[in-house]
Amino acid sequence: MRSRAERLLRSVALAIVGVLLAADPISADDLFDYGAYLSSECTACHRLDGVADRAIPSIVGWPETVFIRAMDGYRRGEMNDEIMQNVARSLGDDEIAALARFFNQQGNRE
Repeated sequence: MRSRAERLLRSVALAIVGVLLAADPISADDLFDYGAYLSSECTACHRLDGVADRAIPSIVGWPETVFIRAMDGYRRGEMNDEIMQNVARSLGDDEIAALARFFNQQGNRE
Protein backbone atom coordinates (compact mmCIF):
# COMPACT_ATOMS: atom_id res chain seq x y z
CA MET A 1 0.00 0.00 0.00
CA ARG A 2 1.32 3.42 -0.89
CA SER A 3 1.89 6.05 1.76
CA ARG A 4 -0.03 9.30 1.69
CA ALA A 5 3.09 11.15 0.50
CA GLU A 6 3.59 8.66 -2.37
CA ARG A 7 -0.05 9.02 -3.43
CA LEU A 8 0.23 12.81 -3.31
CA LEU A 9 3.46 12.79 -5.32
CA ARG A 10 1.90 10.47 -7.90
CA SER A 11 -1.15 12.73 -8.15
CA VAL A 12 1.05 15.77 -8.71
CA ALA A 13 3.07 13.91 -11.35
CA LEU A 14 -0.12 12.83 -13.11
CA ALA A 15 -1.42 16.39 -13.05
CA ILE A 16 1.82 17.64 -14.59
CA VAL A 17 1.66 15.01 -17.31
CA GLY A 18 -1.97 15.93 -17.94
CA VAL A 19 -1.01 19.55 -18.43
CA LEU A 20 1.85 18.58 -20.73
CA LEU A 21 -0.39 16.34 -22.79
CA ALA A 22 -3.06 19.01 -23.07
CA ALA A 23 -0.54 21.66 -24.11
CA ASP A 24 1.62 19.72 -26.56
CA PRO A 25 2.26 16.11 -27.44
CA ILE A 26 4.70 14.64 -24.94
CA SER A 27 8.22 14.28 -26.24
CA ALA A 28 10.02 10.96 -26.34
CA ASP A 29 12.46 12.22 -23.68
CA ASP A 30 9.63 13.31 -21.39
CA LEU A 31 7.89 9.97 -21.87
CA PHE A 32 11.11 8.16 -20.96
CA ASP A 33 11.66 10.38 -17.90
CA TYR A 34 8.11 9.81 -16.70
CA GLY A 35 8.57 6.07 -17.16
CA ALA A 36 11.78 6.22 -15.14
CA TYR A 37 9.88 8.02 -12.39
CA LEU A 38 7.12 5.39 -12.38
CA SER A 39 9.40 2.36 -12.68
CA SER A 40 10.20 1.90 -9.00
CA GLU A 41 7.03 -0.11 -8.45
CA CYS A 42 7.99 -2.41 -11.34
CA THR A 43 11.63 -2.78 -10.33
CA ALA A 44 10.61 -4.00 -6.88
CA CYS A 45 10.11 -7.35 -8.68
CA HIS A 46 11.44 -6.99 -12.27
CA ARG A 47 15.20 -6.56 -12.34
CA LEU A 48 16.71 -3.70 -14.36
CA ASP A 49 19.76 -5.76 -15.29
CA GLY A 50 17.59 -7.84 -17.64
CA VAL A 51 17.95 -11.08 -15.69
CA ALA A 52 14.81 -13.09 -14.97
CA ASP A 53 14.44 -13.94 -11.30
CA ARG A 54 12.38 -16.96 -10.17
CA ALA A 55 9.03 -16.83 -11.97
CA ILE A 56 9.34 -13.10 -12.66
CA PRO A 57 10.34 -12.38 -16.26
CA SER A 58 12.67 -9.66 -17.41
CA ILE A 59 10.83 -6.76 -19.07
CA VAL A 60 14.00 -4.92 -20.08
CA GLY A 61 14.22 -4.36 -23.82
CA TRP A 62 10.66 -5.47 -24.59
CA PRO A 63 9.20 -3.78 -27.67
CA GLU A 64 6.84 -1.05 -26.51
CA THR A 65 3.85 -2.62 -28.28
CA VAL A 66 4.46 -5.96 -26.54
CA PHE A 67 4.68 -4.28 -23.12
CA ILE A 68 1.48 -2.31 -23.76
CA ARG A 69 -0.40 -5.41 -24.99
CA ALA A 70 0.71 -7.39 -21.94
CA MET A 71 -0.38 -4.67 -19.52
CA ASP A 72 -3.68 -4.33 -21.34
CA GLY A 73 -4.17 -8.08 -21.06
CA TYR A 74 -3.62 -7.90 -17.31
CA ARG A 75 -6.02 -4.94 -17.02
CA ARG A 76 -8.75 -6.87 -18.83
CA GLY A 77 -8.09 -10.04 -16.83
CA GLU A 78 -7.00 -11.99 -19.91
CA MET A 79 -3.60 -12.67 -18.34
CA ASN A 80 -3.81 -14.44 -15.03
CA ASP A 81 -1.63 -12.95 -12.29
CA GLU A 82 -3.37 -11.14 -9.45
CA ILE A 83 -0.44 -8.88 -8.60
CA MET A 84 0.07 -7.80 -12.21
CA GLN A 85 -3.68 -7.35 -12.71
CA ASN A 86 -3.77 -4.97 -9.73
CA VAL A 87 -0.71 -3.08 -10.93
CA ALA A 88 -2.01 -2.78 -14.50
CA ARG A 89 -5.45 -1.67 -13.35
CA SER A 90 -3.87 1.09 -11.24
CA LEU A 91 -2.15 2.59 -14.30
CA GLY A 92 -3.57 4.77 -17.03
CA ASP A 93 -2.73 4.49 -20.71
CA ASP A 94 -0.16 7.30 -20.53
CA GLU A 95 1.58 5.69 -17.58
CA ILE A 96 1.76 2.34 -19.36
CA ALA A 97 3.13 4.04 -22.48
CA ALA A 98 5.78 5.79 -20.38
CA LEU A 99 6.79 2.54 -18.70
CA ALA A 100 6.89 0.77 -22.07
CA ARG A 101 9.29 3.44 -23.39
CA PHE A 102 11.47 3.30 -20.28
CA PHE A 103 11.86 -0.47 -20.17
CA ASN A 104 12.35 -0.71 -23.94
CA GLN A 105 15.15 1.82 -23.78
CA GLN A 106 16.82 0.02 -20.85
CA GLY A 107 17.56 -2.79 -23.28
CA ASN A 108 19.36 -0.32 -25.58
CA ARG A 109 21.85 0.94 -23.00
CA GLU A 110 25.52 0.35 -23.56
